[in-house]
Amino acid sequence: MISADVYGKKTMLSTSGVGLSKITEKLNDMQREWNSFQASLAETKARLEASLMKWSDVDSGISQLRCWMKEVTRRLLEVDHLSTLNEKKAQLQRTKVIHSDSDDKKLC
Repeated sequence: MISADVYGKKTMLSTSGVGLSKITEKLNDMQREWNSFQASLAETKARLEASLMKWSDVDSGISQLRCWMKEVTRRLLEVDHLSTLNEKKAQLQRTKVIHSDSDDKKLC
């Protein structure tokens, strides 16, 4: 935009009055379009940065969910096959605790 302005002003030095107003009008139009483009670019950059922040939050949430799922899986795999009723009742209680933790969505 700067070079267009410089060349336009140089051209204006050797241009008649009618041509002068047309060049001035065109340069003003180009300046408005340039300013509009810069504003649009700044807005787009801000939206991209906001989206990047949201993505970072999502990525963090996914990491926490993976950690939590590994922990629940580990705890569920610790369940033994038991033979007595008392052992099975105790195991059921432990499984209910795991289930309750899952309902509370306790993440790492």
